[in-house]
Amino acid sequence: MKNALIIIAFALALNACSNKEAEEKIKQLEKEKAELIAKNEEKEKFVAEVIESLNEIQSSVNAIGENQNRITIASGDLEKQGAASAKEKKNQIISDLTLIDKKLAENKKAINSLSKKVKDYQGKVEGLEKLVSNLQQTIEIKEREIVALKQEVARLNIEVASLQTTVEEKDRALKTAYYIVGTDEELDQKGIYKNKGGFIGIGRTAVLSDNLDLTQFKKIDVESTRDIQIQKKSDGTEVKVLSTHPKESYEILSVGKTATLRIKDPQKFWEKSKALVVMLD
Repeated sequence: MKNALIIIAFALALNACSNKEAEEKIKQLEKEKAELIAKNEEKEKFVAEVIESLNEIQSSVNAIGENQNRITIASGDLEKQGAASAKEKKNQIISDLTLIDKKLAENKKAINSLSKKVKDYQGKVEGLEKLVSNLQQTIEIKEREIVALKQEVARLNIEVASLQTTVEEKDRALKTAYYIVGTDEELDQKGIYKNKGGFIGIGRTAVLSDNLDLTQFKKIDVESTRDIQIQKKSDGTEVKVLSTHPKESYEILSVGKTATLRIKDPQKFWEKSKALVVMLD
């Protein structure tokens, strides 16, 4: 009987010990389970953050592509437009390129930071590094495309500058006229005109030369010049306009040895000839 009691007591003690170990084992398993859940949630959160960042960067890269296409189209139009429109387009292109440079720098910094973050992450995520690497390559390709685009824009800028210079030169030429004043002998010596017709010097007509040497003339602006002052040899010197200008478009006012050729209608006056020849007779 005594032995039986000892055996029962031992069995109870053994059972209590086993229950305690089982409880501890269960606690350990529950702890490990909680850690795994937490780790998995952390991993899912990390992946979600990386994917969100990748989407933001990709969206920015897509926007750069749209700007790039707009610049390409605008650049192609530069050669077809006038100087004023071309200048406006050029300013817009420069603005777009500046924005692209800024966005590219931001994207490059963001993707490099993201790449380091993924590589340093303890729990490796299948395919995540590849996604980041692919986007890095896309940005590098975009950088090379922008460099090529800048070179093309620089070439077009030179052409636009040349076009502007040409237009400005043509504009100046349209606004520039020439005049020369001289006696019969002076104008003849300079080859400005020649006498035609007549007999032994009688009845001859002064005719302007076909090829006038404008380097002998004075330049004037047709828009700002209304009066041309002329110094006569004497009070009786007659002032004659030999070049072709409608008589109603000007008048000659004389006071003593000074005469003024007043242009009343500049558009009409310079319509047929931009070279004014005045003879003092």
